[in-house]
Amino acid sequence: PFVDWFTYGMFYLRVPPRILRKTLCLPFPFQMNSCQATDMLAWGFDYEQSDPETLPITLIQNSDATSTKTISHMIQFVNNGGKFQQYDYGRKKNMEIYGTPDPPMYSLYKFRVPVYLIRGENDLLSTKE
Repeated sequence: PFVDWFTYGMFYLRVPPRILRKTLCLPFPFQMNSCQATDMLAWGFDYEQSDPETLPITLIQNSDATSTKTISHMIQFVNNGGKFQQYDYGRKKNMEIYGTPDPPMYSLYKFRVPVYLIRGENDLLSTKE
């Protein structure tokens, strides 16, 4: 895809945001509070569970790269109503790869590991159900 030309196939989330986070979050208390406010806008408001002094360290240390294909697959998951299926390359390439025009669903019964779904009370990306 077009984005691969700029990203070499990955979104490297560490360098530019890391510089931005260091500028926003360190070293003064007002910067730590701005960092906390930014984090809460994205993930929900809970002042009791957020320590502005440790938040910059957490944000700087816990960012990493991911592939453009992974991002694209996540977007497909959202756009196709949450169907848990393999990557959609388009009808023609799906026929070559999967032998069907649509990507096959993942066989969840083959997973033999315990799965725990955890959400926070202020989690804006999930619901209790």
